[in-house]
Amino acid sequence: MLQHAFGQGVAFASPGWFRPSEQRPDAGEAGDVLVLSPGPVPTTSIYLESRLGPLRGTIVDTLAADPPPGPLRATELVLVRHAPRPWLRWISQHRAAFGRIALLMDDDMPQALLAAELPPAYALRTARRHRDVRRLLAGCCDELWLSTPELLRRYPGPRSRLLVPLYVSPRVDDETPAEAEPVYFYHGTRAHLAEIHWLRPVVEAVQRRCPRAVFEVLGDEGVASVFRGIPRVRVRPWLTWPDYLAYSRTHQYKVGLAPCLDTPFNRARSQVKLFDITRLGAAGVYADLAPYADGVLHGETGLLCAARHEDWVEAIAALLEAPDQASAMAEAARLVCAEQRARHGHWPSAGAHGRA
Repeated sequence: MLQHAFGQGVAFASPGWFRPSEQRPDAGEAGDVLVLSPGPVPTTSIYLESRLGPLRGTIVDTLAADPPPGPLRATELVLVRHAPRPWLRWISQHRAAFGRIALLMDDDMPQALLAAELPPAYALRTARRHRDVRRLLAGCCDELWLSTPELLRRYPGPRSRLLVPLYVSPRVDDETPAEAEPVYFYHGTRAHLAEIHWLRPVVEAVQRRCPRAVFEVLGDEGVASVFRGIPRVRVRPWLTWPDYLAYSRTHQYKVGLAPCLDTPFNRARSQVKLFDITRLGAAGVYADLAPYADGVLHGETGLLCAARHEDWVEAIAALLEAPDQASAMAEAARLVCAEQRARHGHWPSAGAHGRA
């Protein structure tokens, strides 16, 4: 069992960390669900919003609202990743009001400090947030919802279950035109700076080979400096999740990239970059390792590449030079994503474990 680097006490996700079964009240009729989310984040949207469906669900932004003086009406509570300490104390204080309390974790947050590829400030912030969750929610949670089979392997037990991500449709207007230039892109976040640096020689070679190609990346001035001197590179500012969804409704590109350095932290990530690429109407070039190796059909719903710069250059150029093939891959990926959403789009039933 992996343990957090901070402090002592009951090991996270061990049997003793969860609420004793005799202290768990009757969940009653399903339908009243309280979701505590640290802002409008993709985790809440991808894993929970579409599953709420006919349930009476309330999503509270814990970064914008203070906890109420008493419990909120709900039979179930789901905490997304983390919350400010006042909210964690509120959960602990009112845990008897909820028939089921679940923690949703879509990264290996307990091991963030060991992930050398993460920016130090991001890793430290993630570790501190998880420390608070581990300490203040000990004895409160009934289930741990995990986003990947690898996370389920690392945190096993009868209280752990797999909750697969679901595709969020962009609701693109059918009249939205594709870019006139062949655009390929990488839309990473601050947590993906190592992958951004890794892509520089790839982009430099593709731009030499494909004189009309445009590369788009999200980032700040530091990211812009990585690609300085390479022609036809545009750097757009990082976007909030709602703004990114709005952006994907008005843009259609040719090729999307999902590099992923082979590290323990990355091997526990989920395939949400596949969703981002598909949402923008693009064919994907993906790292040939988890989480993409098991979810991408090479040559059908995308291309899988080993971590060799020359292989990525060849794959990107091949798709840019064969737009019909790229469009067919993008459509095949969209159909697979939609089928997965239809198959796994139900709300997790209480008491079961494994795959939801």
